[in-house]
Amino acid sequence: LVAAFCLLIAGAALADMGARQDEAALLARAGDYPAALAILADLRDEYPEEVSLLYDEIVILVWAGESERALATADALVIDKTPSWVAVAAGTAARNQQRIDTAIAWYDSATRNDPANLDARLGLAMALADAGLAADARAALKLTPPSVQETTPVLLTSAYLFQREGMFIPAVNEYDRILAVEPNQPEALQGKTYALQALMLPAEALEMA
Repeated sequence: LVAAFCLLIAGAALADMGARQDEAALLARAGDYPAALAILADLRDEYPEEVSLLYDEIVILVWAGESERALATADALVIDKTPSWVAVAAGTAARNQQRIDTAIAWYDSATRNDPANLDARLGLAMALADAGLAADARAALKLTPPSVQETTPVLLTSAYLFQREGMFIPAVNEYDRILAVEPNQPEALQGKTYALQALMLPAEALEMA
């Protein structure tokens, strides 16, 4: 009876933790990051061994633009044992902080653990380009499935890789492919403006702007 009672109490505690964790996720998706992070901080004090709380905190910190805190939290994790969706968030935080080697490590782990994760693949390609590894970056991008290679996220990444290499005409071509389908796509408009500027075409760049 005592054992059964203890199990019942433990189950109720976990249910309460799950409900509060779900509440934090809903608040974060609604943009209330401070409230979401406050709930997770309380839960981490109560359940210090619960790694899923770390996962949620890292992702929400990245959404909130707090990349430095996200990376500090991620330091408690083992990269190759971290779920891909969390690894992608940590990789994004590292890129935001210009810690390119760290970003590559996180994205590489995510692609190995979840080869179908497009965000991981694109993040790895961009981080490799940031590191000046143009051939590796293009090779990583080519590993995306054929079914998505004409989609906006992949074309934007391809354009980014060209720009990192100083190849602005191919970058403009990639942006034009996007704008032919999505004339108001903001990242493509911004990227094309920058590329035209780099090509010493100020009138065209101003028109795009």
